Amino acid sequence: MAKEKTNDKHFEFPLEKNGESKLKTTLKILNISFIVLLLVTIAVLSVLLYNAYSGKLISPQQTDGITPVSVADPQYEIIKRYAREPFTLTAHSPVFNDDIYKKVLFQDGGMGEVWIPLLTDVPLNQLKNENYHNAENGFKYYLHNGSINSLVGIDVSVHNGDIDWQKVKAAGVDFAFIRTGVRTYGSGVSKLDDNYQKNIQGAVDAGIKVGVYFFSQAVSVEEAVEESNLILDAIEPYEISFPVVYDWEIIAGDDARTDDVKVADFTDCAIAFCENIKNNGYVPMIYASRKLLYLKYDLSRLTDYDFWVADYNDETSYYYDYKIWQYSNTGKVDGISGDVDLNISFVDYSGEFTEPIPVSSVFQYDTSGNVIDATTTSTSTSSTISNEELVINN
Repeated sequence: MAKEKTNDKHFEFPLEKNGESKLKTTLKILNISFIVLLLVTIAVLSVLLYNAYSGKLISPQQTDGITPVSVADPQYEIIKRYAREPFTLTAHSPVFNDDIYKKVLFQDGGMGEVWIPLLTDVPLNQLKNENYHNAENGFKYYLHNGSINSLVGIDVSVHNGDIDWQKVKAAGVDFAFIRTGVRTYGSGVSKLDDNYQKNIQGAVDAGIKVGVYFFSQAVSVEEAVEESNLILDAIEPYEISFPVVYDWEIIAGDDARTDDVKVADFTDCAIAFCENIKNNGYVPMIYASRKLLYLKYDLSRLTDYDFWVADYNDETSYYYDYKIWQYSNTGKVDGISGDVDLNISFVDYSGEFTEPIPVSSVFQYDTSGNVIDATTTSTSTSSTISNEELVINN
């Protein structure tokens, strides 16, 4: 191939009539070079910001000791496809305590009535106990302005055996939390729930809204991130329309590797788990008993996350805001053998809620126009350690 003829002389500006014209030409070229450099810089910064906000990066302010987790493109596409805007069935503006002298009173099994200060920087619960009603189907509903403002849910694991999910759906269950995995409280080994895939596929196929939870016994931020990575890998093939939940529980009646976890570390673990879940496109949530929330978590540091509170009573006296309430661990649902946990949610995280559900679709009215409640749902208040905890000390 013939070489192109080149000119070995250095580039020279065309001859100008005077020095001033030559200077103007030089300045024009410099201005153009500066504008090109500026545009390239803006383009690079735009790409970096896009990645950060789309969940591919964790900003330095978000890490706080958390190991950033990259998201492969196929998983990122799944997340974006399933992301929906949650619909709050009981919408209200946050309300905070403005009296530093207010107290929270609650019953303790060993000391009777005890108290703690009511925090001023944590949003308060605004749900009214008189709006809870028990239906003949065994579920609890929240009624307001002539409509049902709640969803019915359960949470299950391998301990619930084989489940007929079509019957569960027909029984009136709207959503289900599937246990994805556990960390054992003896050796600290993480593993998937034996029935996880069977349960999540069955629930999805039945048209039930699905969330997942991990039974944590993390003692460090690193272990919490490891648990969140395990759950992220496990849920990748499925449509997750409800939150991904961090479930850390006290082990009573046995020695556990988590017995000496400090309050700061305890809260750090929850933040690490939730931030990793959030930065991968899912809605994080924290599950805990009322007592654990009051006494173990630093709630002032957790206001960015939704809560799922366990309180096995006909009414809950938990003072702070929560989105889901687990009100019974002795529920009965067609399609499930034995007892099952029952939950009520005040948010449709799937974003599929379109119009209020009339009260008459579930309840009957007496001659005075009042809703007829069924017998109070059977609950358990004496248990301090769940069956789930008893079988994972290995």
